[in-house]
Amino acid sequence: MAHPATALPELVLVFAPYVERSGVLTSEHYDLPEYRTEIGSWMDALGVAWQWRPVTSANLQDELENAAATARSQRMVVFNLCDGTSSDGYPGLEVVEGLARRSIPYTGADPVFYRNTTSKAVSKAMFVAASVPTAPSYLLRSGIADLGAAIEQVGFPIMIKPDVSAGSYGIQVDSVCYDRASAERKIGQLLAGLHGQHFAENGILAEAFVQGREFTVLAVEDPRQPMGLLVVPAAERVFDARVPANERFLAFERYWVLPEANRRLPEGEPYYHYDLAPGDWQEALADITRRAMRAVGGCAYARADIRYDEARRQFYVLEVNAQCGLSADDSATVGSMLRLSGFSIVDIIQRVIIHGSNRGQGAAALVRQEIAVSK
Repeated sequence: MAHPATALPELVLVFAPYVERSGVLTSEHYDLPEYRTEIGSWMDALGVAWQWRPVTSANLQDELENAAATARSQRMVVFNLCDGTSSDGYPGLEVVEGLARRSIPYTGADPVFYRNTTSKAVSKAMFVAASVPTAPSYLLRSGIADLGAAIEQVGFPIMIKPDVSAGSYGIQVDSVCYDRASAERKIGQLLAGLHGQHFAENGILAEAFVQGREFTVLAVEDPRQPMGLLVVPAAERVFDARVPANERFLAFERYWVLPEANRRLPEGEPYYHYDLAPGDWQEALADITRRAMRAVGGCAYARADIRYDEARRQFYVLEVNAQCGLSADDSATVGSMLRLSGFSIVDIIQRVIIHGSNRGQGAAALVRQEIAVSK
C-alpha cells in the first residue's frame, strides 16, 4: 500500500474556467470534447474518478463550498485549470485564493505564484533581484507619456506588449519597434484594445527585443530533483528560415494560425516547429528554468520561455508561465515537448496531482517524502 503522502486521491474535481456571454457559458480553450476525452484518459490511467466542474465568477463560491464539503468526506483534489486575468474576464486568482483560504487540496499555482507571474513587470523585477538574466524592460504605467523614459532605459529595438496577457494576445509582428513613431502606434493599439481583450488597466511593457533562438522548458515539482523540480528536456521553437530574424517570435495570429496580412509563408505551412534543444545547452537551460521558477515563488508546475542572445551568448528568461496548458496533443506546446523528450503526460499529471494532494503538509515534510512515480 502506498504511503498516504504519495497515494493518489479518490476523486479529482476539474475546475474549468468559463465566462457568460449573451447568456451562454463559454470556455474557448478548455470546453472542447477532445480535451475532456484527454483528461478522462489521464484519470483512467491513474485509476482516479473525476468530475468536470464549470467555474465562473458567479458560481465560484458555490463550487468552493461543494469542494470543501467533498474534501471533508473523502480524499480529493481540485485539478485547477482556471487561469484567467482581468484582461480576458475568465476566473483566475480568485479561484486560487478561495481554494487556499479553505485549505482545499488543489493543483497548480498558489496565490503568491499566481500574482507574481500575472504581471510580466513584477516577474522581471524578481528575476533581477535573484540574479536570473532577463532582458531590460520598462513598465509604461501612463502609456505614451512614459515612452521617452523607456527608450532611454531599454533602447531600440524594443518590443511593446501587454504587461498582463497570455497566449500571445496583444503581440503582433509589428510589436518589435525600431523608432518612436512605431512604438507610439503600437502603444495606442494596445490601449484601445486588441484581440478582443483590454490591456489599458494593467499597463504596457516595453522590453528590449532579444534577437536569437527561442526555447521553452517545463518544470514540475519532484523533491528528488535539484531545487525540488523535475525539468523536462528543453525544446527549441525552430522558426522557418524564410521568416526574418526580427519576426521569429510568437505573434498572436501565427501562434493561433489565424489569417494575417502579408503572410510570409504559403497557407498551410507552419511558421515554426519544435525540436530538442542542443544537448550541450540542456543543463544550462534546466538550471536557469529552476532558478527563474523559484525566483518568482514558483510551485507545482510551470513553463519558462527563454531566448538566447546570439550577440552576447547569453540566455535571457522572458517569462515563467504558471498554470501553463497541459496536454499531450501535438498542437500544444507541452505535448510537443513531451513527445520529443519521451515523457508521458501521465508521468506529469501524476506528479501534479500528488503535489496538489500534499498541500498543507509544509515544504519540509514534502521534501522528505518519496513520490511514487515511474520516472
